[in-house]
Amino acid sequence: MNAVSALVLVALAILISVGSRRTALLALVAGTMFLGQGASFSVGVTIYPMRFLALVAFLRVLRRREMKFSGLNELDRAFVGAYGFAVAMYLVRTAFGYGTSESISQTSNLSKIGGFCDLFFGYIAFRGLLRSTDDLKQLLLRFPLLLVPYVGSLAIERMTGNNPLLLLGGVSQIWIDAEGRYRCFGSFAHPSILGTFGASFFLLYVPFLAEGVARMRAAVAMALCLAIVGFANSGSPVTFLGLGLLVWALWPLRRRMALIKAGLAICLLVTAIAMNAPIWYLPTRISGIVGGTGWHRSYLMERGFADIDRWWIAGMPLDLTVGWFPYHIMGAADMTNVFLLFGVDGGLLALLLLVLALVLAFRRLGRALRVVREPPTDRLSERFLWALGTVLVAHIVNFFAITYFDQFNMIWAMQVAAISGITTEVLRQSLEHAGGAGSHSGRDRSAATTRAVGGAGAATRRT
Repeated sequence: MNAVSALVLVALAILISVGSRRTALLALVAGTMFLGQGASFSVGVTIYPMRFLALVAFLRVLRRREMKFSGLNELDRAFVGAYGFAVAMYLVRTAFGYGTSESISQTSNLSKIGGFCDLFFGYIAFRGLLRSTDDLKQLLLRFPLLLVPYVGSLAIERMTGNNPLLLLGGVSQIWIDAEGRYRCFGSFAHPSILGTFGASFFLLYVPFLAEGVARMRAAVAMALCLAIVGFANSGSPVTFLGLGLLVWALWPLRRRMALIKAGLAICLLVTAIAMNAPIWYLPTRISGIVGGTGWHRSYLMERGFADIDRWWIAGMPLDLTVGWFPYHIMGAADMTNVFLLFGVDGGLLALLLLVLALVLAFRRLGRALRVVREPPTDRLSERFLWALGTVLVAHIVNFFAITYFDQFNMIWAMQVAAISGITTEVLRQSLEHAGGAGSHSGRDRSAATTRAVGGAGAATRRT
């Protein structure tokens, strides 16, 4: 860590500690954008910038009671529990000697524990800071203030091959594609992660296109996010963005989810038949259009399924995957699949817990969407809930192409926390409105909404 990155880190930490809730939220996102893992320091263990800022934000929301553990709902518990269980199984397995060499195991154990702490602190912090549709809207309206200098630095990196964010911990690595164009890293450790960052925020701005006041600002932000995807020059973010736009194209059918689900199932079946290959070879076909190493993703799933008897109980050492491919990275297969990585780290149960968390996220979005569609219809909230669902769908598909690492896990945690916080607020307001009605039908609706809100809503009423 140099003097510049240290100064930025301290300034952001102060804003997070003493600023308003929305200022703290913007500062936390700014740290994720600009401070790379290269700007780390050691106090016996390595402290990455976002590890420090996530801890500061975590302590802030607990100190100010902006988030209480009693207010966690079923999605919060499932999401944190899935990551925690995978790490716990990994630690237990290595403790009993079913792991890599001793030196590698000790390093990996610290890395796994640190990674979970980052996600845990970051997720709880975002749950306390991002609690309503208006919070998300205000964050997105201020976000261009960060996007303009960030995209400017990427433009310099694309033209010169020199990364200006190297001063703030970005990587110095240079990648050039077949056409001789630089693939930008920015503050992230891989171009695909950089592009996914831009694509995920692009999809969140779509609701503003129907807003007269913020439409121009949203259009500028979307152009900047699209520039990030372009500068990354990677196939996975293009697929992420394309899939998200496809889900947005289904907006007119939003009240016919059964039809959408049936159509998706039919499309997958027809695609599998037309491919004359297992459905997990779909990434190979997609990469032929958008680029990338789709064959690796497909064959990785095939090898993972073939070896499921080795990892389904409690996972298996990652170095045992070295024979899956004729090439490897640091003595193991390039694990570009989040679901498979969960299985290899913690066994089949860890994978299923992750799936459960994703199912609960969709369930809460569905309940909240039904509430905001009731008279008086809240169309803006409906659009933002749909946007979050769109991003979630794109993330899930992206899980079959890349794994999330470095500080991007904070963005992933933020977007899941937004789903949890906003749906909790929508369901809580519905509960209060129903309770205020005082009629028999109001009591029936209140009881139903109580079940929908879950733990967070109950905690809100108690406090």
